[in-house]
Amino acid sequence: MGTYLIDVAPPLPRLNITATTEELHKSPQLYFAGSDIVWMLISSALVLMMVPAMCLFYSGASNRRSSLTLFRLPLITAALIGFQWYLWGYSLAFTPAVPPPSPGKSWYGGDSRGLALHDSLARPTGADGARIPELLYQFYEGMFASFTAALVCGGTIRDVPVGRFLVFITFWSLLVYNPVARWSWHWAGWSNQYSVMDFAGGTAVHITSGTAVLAFYIFYEIDTKGFSACWTGFWNIFVRRFMKPFVVLGLRRQNPGPPRRIIQPGVGHDRDSEDVELDNRSSHSQGQKQPAAPGALVDPEAAAPPVEEHPVRPSLVLEADDPPHNVNNMILGTALLWIGWFGFNGGSALGGNLRAVSACVSTHVAACAGGITSLFFFWAWNAFARAVNRFLDIPEEQEDGIPSVSVTHFCDGAVIGLVAITPAAGYVPVWSAGIFGVVSAIAINLLKHYTKDMLRDEPLFVFTIHAGGGMVGMFLTGCFADPAVVALDGYSTIPDRTVAGRLRYQMLDAFSGLFYTLFTTLAILFGLKAVWSIFRKKWSSVFADVNRNRRWKLEATRQHAWRETS
Repeated sequence: MGTYLIDVAPPLPRLNITATTEELHKSPQLYFAGSDIVWMLISSALVLMMVPAMCLFYSGASNRRSSLTLFRLPLITAALIGFQWYLWGYSLAFTPAVPPPSPGKSWYGGDSRGLALHDSLARPTGADGARIPELLYQFYEGMFASFTAALVCGGTIRDVPVGRFLVFITFWSLLVYNPVARWSWHWAGWSNQYSVMDFAGGTAVHITSGTAVLAFYIFYEIDTKGFSACWTGFWNIFVRRFMKPFVVLGLRRQNPGPPRRIIQPGVGHDRDSEDVELDNRSSHSQGQKQPAAPGALVDPEAAAPPVEEHPVRPSLVLEADDPPHNVNNMILGTALLWIGWFGFNGGSALGGNLRAVSACVSTHVAACAGGITSLFFFWAWNAFARAVNRFLDIPEEQEDGIPSVSVTHFCDGAVIGLVAITPAAGYVPVWSAGIFGVVSAIAINLLKHYTKDMLRDEPLFVFTIHAGGGMVGMFLTGCFADPAVVALDGYSTIPDRTVAGRLRYQMLDAFSGLFYTLFTTLAILFGLKAVWSIFRKKWSSVFADVNRNRRWKLEATRQHAWRETS
């Protein structure tokens, strides 16, 4: 029998051990737990898997014309930001890795050892307690930067040229994501020093990405229509939304106007028109019109159906969500996002410990609660809408179409629950995760209903789901945070504050992220437009040329069409 000489890592943790850089490089197994390293590597891979999952989700939920762009662009964006993170992103956001005896506040990092990771290997990174190697921490946080940038791709549904978007997202990651990530998670960040609770990116990931898409929408509207037209349209929509409850209750009369024409595919219009496609998604079939004989004169008054004289009360129903281009892609994307979120939230514990287990279980419960709540919410709302219509004696032919409940509502609800639990997963007990899913699903579905008209060119609801869900999650974290859950990793603590005190700091962080992202993103977009106009020697619309010439555009074919059978 042979005799072997082996080195065995200590079975129990050792506290307050001093080691030099050379010792860390020579014997890392003595200072870092192998289980923590394995779990963080798995979590990093899970977060990266969320990028192709987002490709499937976005392309499936969009219209046919935008499907190809949204299928490829998130992955390209993630690769670009991953390379940028390697060059300078990590150095600006998370260096220096080791805090000095008296840390101050800073907006950007300045440790040149993080540039291109040329000296970022084994320095211990993390809060008090067990640490992980700096290279592993950089790898994990780089996945967050890539995924956040991929979320912003939801703003490209209006045919933004890929090259221009990649230039924009490079500046956006530098000027928006890096500072917000630093203030949220680095020891020199002001929010971190105020002990704001954002476990996995309620502000740094979801509020910033959702608000960036809102800024993209605002820029698109101003760029194509002008500021005065946009303001007038927004005000008219806002007033109409505010008056709708009074119209429903009969306190204000509404002139129905001429009947709205329902356009059917292939009848009297260009089949490739996006406006027709979006109209047809939210409209119900009313039969096809017989084409007029060639050369026949058509009397518009005789052709139009009679219009009743008395005012009509609109029915109280939620507008149907635009049906996705490919439901199967949307479902598959949701499932992969659900799985990847375990690495997103569980890995934020920075180790394989009981706090990571609690975060994963809370993530799963919130997703389940959010998806089921969305289904029941629409079922209950439809039943309420029919009851109101019967009470108001609204004839069936004058009713707005009540939307049917779809699996897309479940997918949206599951993602809403996942977004809401993101800032809270490592701070709240598992029993409260269901509350996050239920409350966020109801609140965000109501918000979608009231923002649908205001954000007509944002059909993916990225702002509503991610920024709104992140806000709800940040606020609920302040209500349900439990020091016992925080201490499950063996060393983390939170300040002893009242619920009101916690909410004050949570709101400060969330609204700071929202407004900073909104105005900085608009500044980037208008700055890039100014540079583009200088090169073209005239102040021109960024989107005009793209929308005018569509001959080179590729469009996905209609897939998985369903029809009712008797």
